[in-house]
Amino acid sequence: MVANAPIPSLDSHDSVVKINIMPLHLKIFLRIVIISIISAVIYGFFLIGSPAKQRLIKFDQQRISDLQNISFTVSSYWDYNKKLPEDLEKLTIQQDYYVYSLKDPRTGEPYEYNILGEKRYELCAIFDDNPYPYWDQSVPRPVSEEKWDYNKGRTCFQREVSPTPLKIIN
Repeated sequence: MVANAPIPSLDSHDSVVKINIMPLHLKIFLRIVIISIISAVIYGFFLIGSPAKQRLIKFDQQRISDLQNISFTVSSYWDYNKKLPEDLEKLTIQQDYYVYSLKDPRTGEPYEYNILGEKRYELCAIFDDNPYPYWDQSVPRPVSEEKWDYNKGRTCFQREVSPTPLKIIN
């Protein structure tokens, strides 16, 4: 049939021969390593979430930081003027106050601000995700974090200004 076909030399198929004579225990080891790496990546996404989920968490953290900054600035405004600002734009007009941002970092919409009384107001934002999905409830959290608990969706924080204590330096 194919009597005239050339016989391939061993040199041209060295790589094929080397793969075929790989010991069984080495093949098993390589498969275990590959499966372990894939499992670690999948577990990492399960544990900390996908990059998109992490981006939403970062936006929520930025919202809390912005609202804390606004709250501090509203208290400073009240200390100086003995009244709450009519709107948050008042805080950006005067150079005495610094507000990092009055707008949602993802949507660009302004944060909601409502006056509830002479010293009481609320700040509202729309959050993308629930915080602390894996938080161990038996472990106490810092008081500063408890004041800014939120849930997914629109959340409002009611605040009351308190005079900032002045330190006398001698």
